[in-house]
Order: sequence, then C-alpha cells, then structure tokens
Amino acid sequence: MTTPRTKREERLLTVLQAEVPSRYATQGGRRNLVRAGIACLALFYVSAVVCWELAPSDTAMYTTFACDGIGIVAGGILLGQMLVVSRGTTRLPDHLLDERQALEKLRAHSSAHRLTVILLFVAMFAIELGMSRGGDHSPSAAVLVTFVALLVTVVALPLLVITWRMPDPIPDEDDEL
Repeated sequence: MTTPRTKREERLLTVLQAEVPSRYATQGGRRNLVRAGIACLALFYVSAVVCWELAPSDTAMYTTFACDGIGIVAGGILLGQMLVVSRGTTRLPDHLLDERQALEKLRAHSSAHRLTVILLFVAMFAIELGMSRGGDHSPSAAVLVTFVALLVTVVALPLLVITWRMPDPIPDEDDEL
C-alpha cells in the first residue's frame, strides 16, 4: 500500500481505517448486513413490478416513490456501513490497496459482473413477456424504474459480494493470553 496522493484519499483512508463496529466483526453479522442491503435492493424491483402492473396510476406513482425513497435512504446507510466493514476495498484506488485487497476487489467485480449479466437477461425476458401479454405498449415510467433498479444493482453488487465473502479476522496472539 502506498501513500495517498490527494486530500480526498487521505480522508477516505482515515474513515476506512476506523474500528469496525462489533456487530459486524463476525461473518454472521456481515452477512446480516448484506441481507439487509439485498432487501433494500428488492424495494427497487418491487417498485418496478408495481409500475409494470399499475402504471399509469396514482397508486403506482406513490408506491414507486415510497419504495425508492426507502431504498435510497436505508440502502445508503447500509452501503456506508459495508464500505467501512470492507475497509473500502471496492471503492479505494488500486494504488492504496495491498495485494490481498486488490485480488478481493477483482473477484468481487467479476462475480458482480456475472450476476449482473444474468439479471439483465432475466429483466429482458420479463420485459418481453410483459410486452407480449398486453400488446406492444409499455408504460415509459415502468421502463425507467426498471432501468433505475438495474443501475442501483450494478453499483451496489460489488460491495455486497465483497462484504458477504469477507472472512473473520485472524485473532491476535495477544488476545489469546
């Protein structure tokens, strides 16, 4: 790991080198954090399904705003916690990572890429089914909300993967005495 090149990198390192909250010190705690993050992502897909089924209507609009608002606020808090727990492995520049972290980052991004490709094909298939069922007309709001759900997934997935895969830290020899 080399020294930070900018003030922004210094601030990032300061925040990310802080002590990990004790509830996330074990793999079980981190996996619960990921499960909560997945639930926040699911809210975006719920709003997409509601839009496809009910748009254009006030019910679809209010449900979309509620689901996306809760997903953004709660997801932002959870992703911030995941960033601290993972020590910023997915967000730090490569020159600030050691070899292990760089390898973890590469693995997380490749796994997230594979999952995203699968998700895109599933979304395309679902959209095609929806369009063939009701004719060629699809609500423009539904297409936009689906795109937003996929975009949020692409951004969050590497962090979810790396937090899920993180092993428990090796205990210090001093702790055993």
